Amino acid sequence: MKKIVYVLMMMTIFPAWALGSLTEVASRNQFSSQAMRINFENLTTGTKAADQLAKWGVSFLDGSQGSPTVEQAYEWGVLTTVIENTPPIGDSSNKQMIINFSNPAVQVGFNTYNLGSSGGTVTLTAYDAQNGLIGTLIKNGVDNADFIAVASGAGQGISSLHISYGTSVEPEQIADMSIELADRPQFISYLAQFADGPIPGTGALQTTLLITNLSDSTATGSIEFFKSNGSTESVNVNGTVSDSFDLEIPPYSARTFSTPASLTTLVFGYSRITSSVPVAAVGIFRTVNTSGQIISEAGLSLEQGAYTYVGGVKQELANGLNSGIAVANISGGAINASIELYDEDGDLISTNVELLQLEAGEHRAVYLPEMFTQLAGQDFSGTIRVVSSGKVAGVILRSANSGAGDVVISSLPFGTMEE
Repeated sequence: MKKIVYVLMMMTIFPAWALGSLTEVASRNQFSSQAMRINFENLTTGTKAADQLAKWGVSFLDGSQGSPTVEQAYEWGVLTTVIENTPPIGDSSNKQMIINFSNPAVQVGFNTYNLGSSGGTVTLTAYDAQNGLIGTLIKNGVDNADFIAVASGAGQGISSLHISYGTSVEPEQIADMSIELADRPQFISYLAQFADGPIPGTGALQTTLLITNLSDSTATGSIEFFKSNGSTESVNVNGTVSDSFDLEIPPYSARTFSTPASLTTLVFGYSRITSSVPVAAVGIFRTVNTSGQIISEAGLSLEQGAYTYVGGVKQELANGLNSGIAVANISGGAINASIELYDEDGDLISTNVELLQLEAGEHRAVYLPEMFTQLAGQDFSGTIRVVSSGKVAGVILRSANSGAGDVVISSLPFGTMEE
């Protein structure tokens, strides 16, 4: 009983009380330059918080404790975008906002709102990846817009943080979150096929990468090009020849990286885009004539990689239409992969287990008759399924004889059930 009274006295005397290995971080200045800072002002009001922050590896528990939603808070004459732990029924008394991190954090901080004109008490409880308690911080006298942050002990990472306003009937609200990860991930995507060079009798093929920064932080990183054997490939991009190009894209800006449409030298393979923040990237295949005029363009989706892909393919001899796939082994080791061919009724016709036996970093780009010789000289409409022992990035390409030679007219993303 004496111990309980002592703890209660200490909580009253001191504005913050930490238990376990959790400590308070005094200010945002104590976060490093590598910390992720997520400004909620650019989030869409009325949407689920988990949907908005998924690319950052941040999710929110949606259930009996509350439904974290992007809302607007009006405090002291200032309108602020917050994430509010809206209760499913009743009020928010003794409920808590629960934030989960796919990559463990060593420090987490944010501004608090909805604490009333006289402020209130905020309790932060942190758990590790095994749901083991790291510690608790109880902070009294917290005002609206105050910054509150915690750090885990050495060797521990915060995988889940619970935020509670205790018996307050008002829902928890947070804004402007900073996250210092134990091991900050890179955001990586792959263009499964690039090419630049002459098309006899037509002109040239050109590849463009359009990369858009989705965040309010500068995107830094690189674009790397690889040959089909997995070794690096020097490519002329925006007038500079290299196998790797630095990325530096301001918030909500885009950058274009284009090959020259050479009429003399052919290069092809695949590309890897690495960024410090989430970006959206698309490849564009352009066919030009010898004067540089555009004959056709086709967009190519970028992939994060999967073990299994499924996609539709078509071959029409009369129209010169053909389908092919480009697949890059991004697993880091040798893989065994099969290509399964299905008709429109979903019946398995054939399986190729030889073409995609790839060493680390290797790449293949092949048309349907190269995968399945029985399709040579005949029309076909159906599906192919790629099943691999390691992660691959892939895309379906469709080409046609347009009268100006065979040109890529479109691409189709492979579908996968994986995340």
